Amino acid sequence: MSLRLPGHEELPSLETPLEMLLACHGRVRKFCHVIQQLVTHLPQHGLTADARQAAGNVIRYFDLAAPRHHADEEDDLFPALLLAAGEQVEFAGMRAALLALQHEHEPLGLLWQQLRPRLQAIHDGHWLELNEGELASRFVADYIAHAAREEAEVYPAATQLLSTEALARIAEQMVARRRH
Repeated sequence: MSLRLPGHEELPSLETPLEMLLACHGRVRKFCHVIQQLVTHLPQHGLTADARQAAGNVIRYFDLAAPRHHADEEDDLFPALLLAAGEQVEFAGMRAALLALQHEHEPLGLLWQQLRPRLQAIHDGHWLELNEGELASRFVADYIAHAAREEAEVYPAATQLLSTEALARIAEQMVARRRH
């Protein structure tokens, strides 16, 4: 049995930041699915080459892309939304929603720091229980729920509130962040 790994599907351009952020959520879901596959694959099939490669791919994604994605939101998207929403009554809950979502990034990062060494050990060829204490399951469930909340609460407001100019500024920052 081989593990299905996320492919290198074409992502939207950084010039379309909301589509890019949504595409990142799609990749989060795919890599979370890989973690779920590893949880079932390892006890049944052991440390196969596919499992080791999958663990390495998950590590690369959550070490590099996920922190950039969080910075895209915290440093650019969320502040732009707060500015654009201003005192508009229909967006009165925006500040609280954005703060709550931003505060979820830290616990997700802490869960990742607990899960990462387990994935690294698997990648390096050392057997261990990936989901000990339901760690992998909790990481996957929390990350998927977080992305769903952002898609339901933030991104629709962004399409309504953000001007072409604001989106262009966000895109510039996203491009700059990925150059470093």
